[in-house]
Amino acid sequence: PFPPNAPPGLFWTTPEAPLLEDPFFPRLHRLQSFTIDGRPAERFLYQADEPIRSAAGTVAYVFGIPAVTALDDGRLLVLEREVYVPKGSLWDKLQKAFSRHNLYLVDPVNDTAGILRKSLLCSFQTGAMDLADFEGMCLGPTLADDRRTLVLIADSQKGSGGLTNEAGEVILLTDGRP
Repeated sequence: PFPPNAPPGLFWTTPEAPLLEDPFFPRLHRLQSFTIDGRPAERFLYQADEPIRSAAGTVAYVFGIPAVTALDDGRLLVLEREVYVPKGSLWDKLQKAFSRHNLYLVDPVNDTAGILRKSLLCSFQTGAMDLADFEGMCLGPTLADDRRTLVLIADSQKGSGGLTNEAGEVILLTDGRP
């Protein structure tokens, strides 16, 4: 139902969390491309940032890569996120809960480093009052001034301790940059 990115004609995916067989390489993900007919193409290694917190003592915690979006020139936008909702009283949750999202640009076509080098495009964080767990993104329409939109969607995770909501975010891109 979704078309591949134009010139390379590839679909991209990655597990949200690192594979269990990679214990010696923390936060290592595999970005995998597939051809139009569904055959595996190339695989690239990607290392996510260090988390701010751990899952210990939480009602809800997620960390990893929820979404990848291909640009027509072969580069990829990679969304990393961490959502933390501690156990405890509503006051504790309101004081300490957060979601952090980092949007990176990688170039698997021209990067030969082994583990893809990444460029931070933007970073944003939400607190307990506007907690959002962004899990999906896609390119949106191109505006009249030639900027492209990137649309993010958040899943409520059934409330994640009573705090998260359904939400959307639009980021404006110029040449692949916000």
